[in-house]
Parts: sequence; structure tokens; C-alpha cells
Amino acid sequence: NTYTAQLGLALATKVSLNYVWLNAPLLKNEANHIYIPNINLANAQREPELAKLIIQNIGKIANPIFHFNWLNHLPIAFYLKQQISCKIVLTKHCIPWRDLVTSHYPSFYQINQAFVKGQYYKINNPKLLQEQVNYSFVDEIITVTQCAKKSLIQLFNIDEEKITVVSNGLSANVVPIKSPSEKIALRHKYGFSLSEKLIIYAGNVNPRKGIFDVVKAFGKLVKKHPNVRLLIAGPGNYDSVIKLAKGYWSKITLLGSLDKKTLYSFYQMADIRIAPSYIEQCSYTCIEMMQSGLALVVSDVDGLQEMVNEQCGLKIKVDFKKDGV
Repeated sequence: NTYTAQLGLALATKVSLNYVWLNAPLLKNEANHIYIPNINLANAQREPELAKLIIQNIGKIANPIFHFNWLNHLPIAFYLKQQISCKIVLTKHCIPWRDLVTSHYPSFYQINQAFVKGQYYKINNPKLLQEQVNYSFVDEIITVTQCAKKSLIQLFNIDEEKITVVSNGLSANVVPIKSPSEKIALRHKYGFSLSEKLIIYAGNVNPRKGIFDVVKAFGKLVKKHPNVRLLIAGPGNYDSVIKLAKGYWSKITLLGSLDKKTLYSFYQMADIRIAPSYIEQCSYTCIEMMQSGLALVVSDVDGLQEMVNEQCGLKIKVDFKKDGV
């Protein structure tokens, strides 16, 4: 949603823009928003039918460009090209093989070893083979990191001329705290002591994000610095956090999913922001943290490695060893 909103702001005055929403409850065509319902057919029949519905609902457009934001939608692109003359652009928001870090670590380790060393790796994973086929339907690929571009060239043999790197960006959303009194007011409002050092994590609460490792290590930090508090914001597996934090529960505050305005208030009153992910592309959360003026501590991986320099944060090495992270 953030990407769509930011892109829409930038393109609205330059092109005729239509948004196509798949899996909507009903077929609707309102202004420049087209809602395509879920079609209960086998994939082989479903994708040509979706392409047909999209073409019918956009009407006659000169030189149409279809911009896809999810790899799994690219078979629809194949059928669009079969039916009309058009161009296909894909923005690659993630690197699917890196998701194997928590779903099938041995496969991740093999691919990552080849990737880091710049070696050839023969892809045999069925999903990755399908991904490779899907790229053939695309005229231009936008990656949000240099890491993703390197992955496409090295592992998927994609022509470099077909790839453009465009990092994510945000219009100014978070206003940095201008005076100590503002920070004090926010601490009072939300019930946090002025003497506490607040460390904030915002994101999904799952193993891939590295937050469970932080919770384990936090017990050692509390013993050395009793005035620290860890704030965890975002949806996910809080049961695991509670189990791992036994003995220092009072030092961890579980915030759950917050609306943006409240989350920005927490950014503004915190002292340090952490992003301990095993894998991460161009994180909007980190951009928001930078806007708020917070010091960052991040894992030295993928997009975080590219985004965070010595002026705004510390980078912590992640070891991808044969037996685990």
C-alpha cells in the first residue's frame, strides 16, 4: 500500500493511471480503480480469464504499460501480451530464494554461498524455476536494491540492460523531534519514564526478522543496563516473545499493530531503532526511522547494508553458517 501510494503521487500528473485490484469481492469499475473478483478456476484457466477481464475494463488505451508488483501475477502478463500490444514492467520488492532462510535453510545456504562467492548455481527448486520462466514475460524489471539486481544477473541470467535499480522513497511523513520538551511530553502521554532508554523494533514478529534473537540477547543487556526497555510493534508471534523473555517480562512492552500516527509518536520518543532482519530489501520502516532522526542498529544484509551508512547507524554482521544463522 505504501509503495502504491507513493508511486501514484509521483505518476498521477505524468500518465493516465489505472489501479487494478485482484481478488476483490465484486467486479467494479470506479473512476481509475478497477476491482477484479476472485475467479474460481484452475490456474491454467484462471490467468487468461483475469487478463481478459482486465483488458475489457481498462478500455482502449494507447501504448498501455502494465506494472506488476508481485512475481506470482506474471503469468497474467503472458496472457495480456497474447491479446494486446503492451509493455510489462515488474517491480521486484523481494528476493524469493532468500525467504528460504527460515523455510528451508539447507537450500538457502547453498544458494547464498554461490551468490556471495559470485559462482554459478544451477537452479533446481520448482518455484525458482517458475520464477525464472516468469521473467521472460517482462520488458523491464525494477529492483529496489543492488543486491536484487545482482541476484537476477548472477543466478537467473537476466540481461543487465533489462534491470533498473530504483530505491524506495517516501515523502516526508515523520517529523523529527525538535526539542527535548516534545520528547518529554510524549513520554508522559504514553506512560514511559524519562530515565528509560527506549529501544524500538517495528515489523512482523517472526524468525526471519531476527527479533527473537534480540529478545534472547535483551536479558543480558538488562543485567548491565537496568534502565533499558524494548518496545515491539507489529503483528506476529507474541507467544514466542513471551516464552523467550521469561525473567525480564517487565522490561519488554508488546505494542501490537499500531496506526501510523501512534507509531510515529513512538519513533519520536524512542532512543534507538533496531532492524535485526536476516533478509531485507528497501525497508520503508527504516526510511521512516531515518526521517524521525533516530539512531539505527541494523543487520548488515541486503538492502539494509545499502541504506544505512556510518552517519545514521551501526551495522551488525550476520553469519550464515552451514548449521544455521
